[in-house]
Amino acid sequence: MTLSVRDYLFIIGSVVYFELGLLWNLPLFNIVVNWLILFVGLRLFIDWLFKDAEARGMDAKLWQVIVIFTFPFGLMAYLFMRNKKKYQIIF
Repeated sequence: MTLSVRDYLFIIGSVVYFELGLLWNLPLFNIVVNWLILFVGLRLFIDWLFKDAEARGMDAKLWQVIVIFTFPFGLMAYLFMRNKKKYQIIF
């Protein structure tokens, strides 16, 4: 499994947030960093959902909308209803 640039940015942001103790006492810093981590994590989750649904031959955009607006029930429905993954055999 390879990591994308967004994955590296998320990891670096998390390390900076947890290891940089000097800025912890600034409420505005905490608010901004918490929202940034939430946004990046949500974006990574939605990207995974899109790629997984496409790989399984399902309507990816429809499932994104369903999961976003009915979370966590939409996610559980997706995990139970998703098709088996289609693998390509290369000889």
